[in-house]
Amino acid sequence: MEGSAPHYTGPLHLISDALFSVAVFLSGFAGLYFTVQAVIDQNYRKEFFRRIEDDLQQAIGVRKVYTTLRTHLAPGAGTSRF
Repeated sequence: MEGSAPHYTGPLHLISDALFSVAVFLSGFAGLYFTVQAVIDQNYRKEFFRRIEDDLQQAIGVRKVYTTLRTHLAPGAGTSRF
């Protein structure tokens, strides 16, 4: 049996359409699996999101300090929207 030659789309022709379709399906399935695990398993959720929560809290704190300093140090203090 002979099959047809693969069809390539895109400017670089690096992967075939079939390979791209399989990659999209597998990445979607993996994303769905991750989402279900994060919702169902409390230990998994704690382990994965603890680091992200710490980073977000730090970023928000730094932003708050930045906006406070910018408001107080800028000419015409109190008129800044940021």
